[in-house]
Amino acid sequence: MYTHYESGDESLNLENIMTLAIEDFDKFLQHNVYPNPTNNTVTFEFKGNSADLKIWNILGEEVLEKRIVSKDSQSVVNLRSGVYLYQIKNGHGVAKRKLIIY
Repeated sequence: MYTHYESGDESLNLENIMTLAIEDFDKFLQHNVYPNPTNNTVTFEFKGNSADLKIWNILGEEVLEKRIVSKDSQSVVNLRSGVYLYQIKNGHGVAKRKLIIY
């Protein structure tokens, strides 16, 4: 994509502007997480057999990192109540969302 804009003495060229298209959503991993909020276990369901899971607390400190299998329940009893961010990543894509533990 190329755009050229001129106004008096001013000129602006925009080259190689990236836009988000439907095809770009393929890199995001479609998944389900339940129950969310939770208090003891959470199940991550996603495309593919396994994925890398990372969980961070609201301060950005990594509190969990492990390889998981789709549809297996993961214990979160060692995590304090609060809001966490998680990432699931495998060959099908990446998903980042919020996890609430009460």
